[in-house]
Amino acid sequence: MHRICYMSRAALSGEVDLDGILTVSRLRNGTDGITGLLLADGTRYLQALEGEADAVRACYARIAQDDRHCDIVTVADEAIAQRQFGTWSMDYRDPGLVSRDDYKAQTSLNVAGVTDMWLRAMFVGFAVLSR
Repeated sequence: MHRICYMSRAALSGEVDLDGILTVSRLRNGTDGITGLLLADGTRYLQALEGEADAVRACYARIAQDDRHCDIVTVADEAIAQRQFGTWSMDYRDPGLVSRDDYKAQTSLNVAGVTDMWLRAMFVGFAVLSR
């Protein structure tokens, strides 16, 4: 098993079709055996991708070439003993859909089962610092 986590900035101004992106990502990730979590705050993204190393690297390479992202920073690229995000083909949270406090609370609940404390802190910290 392998995990890649990255942060990026939205390259496009205005509304991004996140529903469309998520629909395609969930289908492809399901087929490729990739699980993870995507957080967005309107201008930035934080995502974890988990699965077989070749599939995760191929997915990350597609994301890195996607012109909807810029300033991509790899936060973690590591072998893992087990998945932290269960069977989610990609879960997602958008602070625009809920209040700031609810966004933080939802994110905390989403990562409550994550046993890797560094990974949990990264996602909760992103939500806390979101707009």
